[in-house]
Amino acid sequence: MLAFIVEDSEMYALMLEHKLSKEGDFCIRKFSTGEECVSNLHLNPDFIILDYNLPGINGLETLKRIKKANLDLPVLVISAQQDLKIAINMFGEGAFDYITKDQETVFELNKAILRIAKKQFPSSQDNLHS
Repeated sequence: MLAFIVEDSEMYALMLEHKLSKEGDFCIRKFSTGEECVSNLHLNPDFIILDYNLPGINGLETLKRIKKANLDLPVLVISAQQDLKIAINMFGEGAFDYITKDQETVFELNKAILRIAKKQFPSSQDNLHS
């Protein structure tokens, strides 16, 4: 599965990449801005992990552009923002899930990725660990 990680913190992106690589068979591409992500959608990722706070266009605008290009592409939004209004806006624009950055982030991402895999790639769930 091809996953995009859109995260402006290089250390956080590396941590996510490391954790996800241990959990499943992922090819991961990292981007530090929403613009970079959107300009690489032609690579057809299976899902995107998108930070809300990004330089340039924020996560909400990035999500809108992703959904304009591919309505069915699952986008998992991660954010330190615990504002319910932000989460509601993200879901309203088509986010698959909204996960708050905390000690449970990777666990919650894994659960969401499993839901994506079961929905889109039923035979690939054997390659993922819960």
